[in-house]
Order: sequence, then C-alpha cells, then structure tokens
Amino acid sequence: MNHVALAPVDYASRARVGLILPSINSVMEPEFLGVLPPGVTLHTTRIPYLGDDSDGVAKMNSETISAALLLKDVAPNVIVYGCTTGTMVEGAAWEAELKKSIEEATSIPTITTSRSIVEAFEALGASKLAVFSPYGAVVNDDIARFLRAAGFEITNILSMHWRSPFRNLSEAEIETAAGKLDASGADGVFMACTGLKTITFIDRLSATYRKPAVSSNTATFWATLNHLDPPVSIGAMPGCANLGPGRP
Repeated sequence: MNHVALAPVDYASRARVGLILPSINSVMEPEFLGVLPPGVTLHTTRIPYLGDDSDGVAKMNSETISAALLLKDVAPNVIVYGCTTGTMVEGAAWEAELKKSIEEATSIPTITTSRSIVEAFEALGASKLAVFSPYGAVVNDDIARFLRAAGFEITNILSMHWRSPFRNLSEAEIETAAGKLDASGADGVFMACTGLKTITFIDRLSATYRKPAVSSNTATFWATLNHLDPPVSIGAMPGCANLGPGRP
C-alpha cells in the first residue's frame, strides 16, 4: 500500500483567527486560507443568513454573541465578523457597539469587515471611492451611507442586482463585470461583499484602473493580520499588494 507523506502540521504557532460568517458564505474561508502565513490558523463558526434586508440582517446579527462565545473556546487571538451588509446596514455607531459587545463577552479583540474597509482606504490615503456591488439599491444606499459617514465621497456605484448566493459566479464573470465600473473620478475602488470571489484578480483590477482596488475580503484579511500582536505583514501576499504592511 502506498502512503502519502503527511505535510508538517502547524497548530497555530503564531496565532489563531476566529471567524464569524453568514451561513451562506463559502468564499471567504478559502480566500482567507490563501493568504494566511504559516503558523496562523483559521477557525470558523456560522450564523443564519436570512436575507440582506434590514430585518434579515438584524435577526442574523442577533446571533453574533453566541457565535463569538463558541469561538472563544478555541482561544483565538482575534475574532473577525466577516460580513459587509451585516456590519454596515445599521450604521457606524451600531457597528462600534457590536464590536464592543463581542469584546466584552469574550475578552478577545474583535474586528469587523466594515471597519476593516474604512481602515484600509484610510491607510491608502483614498477618499473618493467607486463601488462595485452585487446588491440591489436598498443595500447599496446603506453601504454608501456608511462610507460617507466615515468621510468618503462615493463617486459611482455599479450595482449588479445579483441574487444570493454569489458562489456560483466565476472569477472571470465577476472580473468582467467589475471592469465596467466607471472609476474615473475616484482614487480607490471598492468591491463589496465577502461572498464575492476577488482575491485572484483584485491586483489586476488595480493595475487596470491605475488606482488601488480593495475588496471586502482583502480589507478584512489585511486588518486581521495587522491587529495581531505582533502584526503580520500581508502587503506582499496575492490580492493584497496595494495594502502594504499597515501599522508598525
């Protein structure tokens, strides 16, 4: 009998990342695993996705503390809530309170996708954003409101009105659609939704537009590793070249 040699296993010699995801999301984990450096492991739990409307998001978000407490049992160094709509639609004050609530319940530093997006574009010095969105008008309004409140100007939103889940869309389909975004008045491009495949072409999109393109996922990956102690540089990793090392 032939035996396949087992690759060396690293049981979080550097850090553990705890990830909370909407139950519908099957994209963020493989992309996250693609950029995590050796010694950093990923541990995920899910909360029920009940739609992108405010009622569905509110019901989903009511499960975040329970999910965070489950993750606490594996002693992660940081907890990540990986959802764009789940952390944007209720506004910045609500997102800050959610982050605080998770941290108080678990005593573990917590980041959200929405705050990661803000931090990433601030680090890049971008203030005028063109947005590519798979969502419809109502969710796009919520995203625009959140980003404007954070100090960004929204120059354009290209809305695809795709139906969830987005996992069946190929990278080529998404990249082709994103190439139709008018980013002429922007100094940054934002690809919304942690359920969109973006990691394989986001750097190519930046080159096409000649300005930094950041997705919900790449912003979250950057912020996650940047918040570890000590921080882990993600700037040289595929899909994150524009983001740089972050804080010293």
